[in-house]
Amino acid sequence: MSEENDNLMELYKLFRAETHKSIEMHAQHFSKFLTLITAILGSTLAGIHYFKDPPYFEAIIAILGGILSALISFIGIKMCDQFYKGMLEAITVTAKIEALLGIENIPGPELNLKPLSAFKEDPYLLPMRWIKERATYATSNEFINASLCKGSNKYVKYTLVALIVLSLSFIVFGVFKIGFVLLEYCK
Repeated sequence: MSEENDNLMELYKLFRAETHKSIEMHAQHFSKFLTLITAILGSTLAGIHYFKDPPYFEAIIAILGGILSALISFIGIKMCDQFYKGMLEAITVTAKIEALLGIENIPGPELNLKPLSAFKEDPYLLPMRWIKERATYATSNEFINASLCKGSNKYVKYTLVALIVLSLSFIVFGVFKIGFVLLEYCK
């Protein structure tokens, strides 16, 4: 291997590690946001249940808890997108390095190593899914933008959007409750 290939291989290892770090950070932040939002919504429910006098307290608690959890859910979506995007960026760099090293084009049997015993009929060293999916995009930005709403990030977004909807229901409850309190007050 030439010095240039050695440098490329070191870069490849670095960016493969970055891919793993980014997805780990994505999962950790999602977990932390989910825990925080759940605690806020649970506290909001407890506040609505226990603070009924004066009647507008439960409405204020519902509105504030709903706004806070919706805001944190929105921030969670943006933050998790950033870590997922970092992973996708690292994937694009590794794909380019694989091409420079010729890894993506090397058929398994032509490695001039001992015969492959695992997956003998695979035409390439890398999984075909990697090669085929990457080949459908002309630029790394196209790949990143198309992949941002796939994989685990898709389910993170679904979960956090569902929590935003739940948070909005708390806000709607609070607004209606204030309306009813005002109607009672005006009688």
